[in-house]
Amino acid sequence: MTRHLLAVILLFAVGPVRGESPMAKKLDLKEAVRLSMLNNPNLLSALEDIAIAEQRIRMARHLRYPHVGLDFSALDYKSESSFVITEHSGGLLMTPTRRDQLYTGRAFFEEELYTGGRTHNAIILAKAALEKAKTLRDDMQIRIVRDVSVRFLEYVHCQRRITLIRELMAKLPARSASSGVAARLLFDDERLELASLLEEAEVKELPVARGALLKAIGMDLSRDIEVTDVIEELEMVPAAPTLEQALSWAREYRPEYKSEALESEIDATEVAIALAGRKPIVSLMGMYELTGADFPLRSNNWSGMLRMHLPFSWDYWTTIRERKAQLRKGQVRKVDIGDKISLEVRQWHGDLSYQIARLKTFRQRERLWQDAYDAAIGGGDPLRDKMELFLRYKRVRLHALQALEDALLARYEFEHAVGRELR
Repeated sequence: MTRHLLAVILLFAVGPVRGESPMAKKLDLKEAVRLSMLNNPNLLSALEDIAIAEQRIRMARHLRYPHVGLDFSALDYKSESSFVITEHSGGLLMTPTRRDQLYTGRAFFEEELYTGGRTHNAIILAKAALEKAKTLRDDMQIRIVRDVSVRFLEYVHCQRRITLIRELMAKLPARSASSGVAARLLFDDERLELASLLEEAEVKELPVARGALLKAIGMDLSRDIEVTDVIEELEMVPAAPTLEQALSWAREYRPEYKSEALESEIDATEVAIALAGRKPIVSLMGMYELTGADFPLRSNNWSGMLRMHLPFSWDYWTTIRERKAQLRKGQVRKVDIGDKISLEVRQWHGDLSYQIARLKTFRQRERLWQDAYDAAIGGGDPLRDKMELFLRYKRVRLHALQALEDALLARYEFEHAVGRELR
């Protein structure tokens, strides 16, 4: 009994046998996108940039609050004549006494009453930086959706291609001994070609597509996955929107437009901050102090001061010219980005319209050839005639599958170009 109990304990302690693969992860397109959002390092970094920008807004708002502090000091000295101790210790006038110790406690504050717009513009700058960080996050999310959708499409297309090749192998016309030599050679060559296509898809294309998909969603490359979607179930829009609608969507949803607008706002704010450098700073300061050689401290001092500081900098005009040049550069960049996005939308709009029409044509041809081949394969035509029909039938089936992948790819690229999902 003890021996059996020990064996059970060792079995649970050792765990599963080495080399046993974990349960396959079931994956559809929505789950793939969700995992990529959780695992993408660039997106996680963008989220941290948002957190940093939020804290910088709080730091900028704190500039409006007064600077307050407490100072405590204990001084040991010896002198034969009066002197003033260092400003760091309070700038007190000391006279020779019998005691050579001095204790000081001080509370002070400083409130900036007027800064020439420096504090206000610092808050505006921090808010614009936060909005820019959010637009960079949005742009990253759009790119992730596009990349994962393309990798997912490549994988399910490869799976469907393997299934289609097997279907075609099963639909090869039956070979008979009475067939001619040329017909038998044509049959053998076609069977070998299908076997070669199947091996290439299973051994080369599918592992590459699987690795690219796993990398895109941030999973271990050795993880087993089970894709539950098939390429025919991926939604394809029946028609492309108008070009004017697509350009309008891009101006509304593409983060680059908002990012450049925020960049222009940041440049303009930096110009305002540079211009504020010649304006005075008015502040109110106060101090209350307790001093004495023994505790409790009985001597007290207080002071209040209204201070105006007029800064002067040798590089003042240089800084303003540099900030204005940055502002003009941002305006030129904004126009250039608008042209690039417009060109991208026009390109993928034309490709999507073409691929949708091409897909409809191949689907119609595929249905016609499916019926024609099923009707002809059961007849008494010679093997050579059936092989000629099979070659055309195979070509149409493969082209129809490729047309579906091309149409879906055009859709994903168009959605990235306009910054929103087609419904």
